[in-house]
Amino acid sequence: MGNISIPKGIDDNMARVLRELSQQLEKVQKTTDKISIENDDRGRPRINVDTKYGRASVGATVEHKANENELGRNLDGKKKDIFNIRKIKCDEIEVSNDSVSIGTGRVHFDEDVSYIDTKRGPERISTYGTYWDDLRFPAQAINPTGLVALPAWDSTNLGWSFSGTEDQMLHIIGQLPHSYEEGADLVPHIHWENADTSANNVRWLLEYRWRNNGEVAGAFTSVPIVVSPGTVANMLMITSFGYISKADANISSIIEVKLSRTATDISDTNDSEMILKEFDIHYPINSEGSRKEYVK
Repeated sequence: MGNISIPKGIDDNMARVLRELSQQLEKVQKTTDKISIENDDRGRPRINVDTKYGRASVGATVEHKANENELGRNLDGKKKDIFNIRKIKCDEIEVSNDSVSIGTGRVHFDEDVSYIDTKRGPERISTYGTYWDDLRFPAQAINPTGLVALPAWDSTNLGWSFSGTEDQMLHIIGQLPHSYEEGADLVPHIHWENADTSANNVRWLLEYRWRNNGEVAGAFTSVPIVVSPGTVANMLMITSFGYISKADANISSIIEVKLSRTATDISDTNDSEMILKEFDIHYPINSEGSRKEYVK
């Protein structure tokens, strides 16, 4: 949207209307590619609405009003009219400050979400701004076959049981989805529980490398955390490793993770087993996907 062409010689009021309308139409950019206006052979205005389904072209009238409280003055001291746009209305298309109607269908929007009216009621079609979601790696989906110093599967508590006396590790690989806000930070974290009631400290270690397609593998970055699990056995907890950054990260970039409990480290003073339920990565999203197959 944001692309309204104004031909030369068009009425000044109509041109002013279209310039203000261009700002309103930013919110419906995902449903309409372009709106333009032109005069027919008799000098009457017509509005063209281009979408992925083709072009609709209809005769138009413009409804606007001058607000007396918004009358300004030109440099020469003369009054000038400042128009508030109420709506542009066509035979079949109507655009106002909170909706677009084509025939009997209507798309309406608020600050963050757009909806389309259907027989079943309003259905969301797009969102604006940035939101968070989880890139998830539940314990039962992590397959560490052949890995040395492997935690044991706890079939009672349902999770990977990390020893309190031996360093143990899992390997995890994830791909950033097409909804990811490119270049934004990630927040890796774990969902876990204490198999006992000891509140002594536990040391978890995240080692990661994050690269785009076409980049050669580099060294792993280490992020240790030391935390007390509290004195309540089997209480579910969530613990974050903080923000990790890659300013040029793209959709489909790969993050490789080595997740360990380093029980032999001096800062890990807890001899009890700890149960990993899930490793997740919070990532920000700013679209429902990418407009092209491999690039945003």
